[in-house]
Amino acid sequence: MSTYRIAGFNIRFENKYPYTDKLCADYRHDCTKVDYVISTTDKAINDERALVGDSFSLGYCEATCLYRALCNQILFDDAFLLHGAVVAVDGKGYAFLGKSGAGKSTHAMLWKQFYPHSVTIINGDKPIVRRLDGQFIAFGTPWSGKEQLNTNAGVPMQSLCFIEQARSNQICRLSMEETIARYFHQLLIPKDKDTVSKLLELTDAFLESMPAYLLHCDISKEAVDLCFNTLTNTR
Repeated sequence: MSTYRIAGFNIRFENKYPYTDKLCADYRHDCTKVDYVISTTDKAINDERALVGDSFSLGYCEATCLYRALCNQILFDDAFLLHGAVVAVDGKGYAFLGKSGAGKSTHAMLWKQFYPHSVTIINGDKPIVRRLDGQFIAFGTPWSGKEQLNTNAGVPMQSLCFIEQARSNQICRLSMEETIARYFHQLLIPKDKDTVSKLLELTDAFLESMPAYLLHCDISKEAVDLCFNTLTNTR
């Protein structure tokens, strides 16, 4: 079994299909100490396939189950899955969040297209965020959406931006209550009480640590400029 360095953790996946090894190839890291050994079951894999459809391979479904299991375990090391796309600009991270199909990864790609020398896409879909020394750091992971947009690196989080498609472009600052209402739709809620409590504690600290915005936008440069200038000029 190969070992991988993901979000600063040394991980070994006990996978039976080669899909996970190919997916995680850029994160392979030989190490003597392993922080987590992650496995899943045939039942979990088959249940996942029944959910997503037969067009997805068993290997794909296994990789999904392994990542879900990993994200549940790392919560107690102050780390959690963020449903969103994260970009880095000048050493600061900005996350785009929203409902499925809202355009999170598209907006990240547009930032990269229009600001190619300033923007690095950390992850297009499912980064891991860790609280380290009181600061939240977003890390790229192999699980990064169909476009496979990811960088094996971490960046301190600066702000959040919820994306909604619209014909005209406008952005506004959200209150904490508005942020919580939108963010909780993004969470993968664990089943056991202790894990849920830990996730909620981390979520509260995360949301209190940075500003959040709502962007109504199309896919124009005007929309990108509006968002880029607002977020990167927030202190």
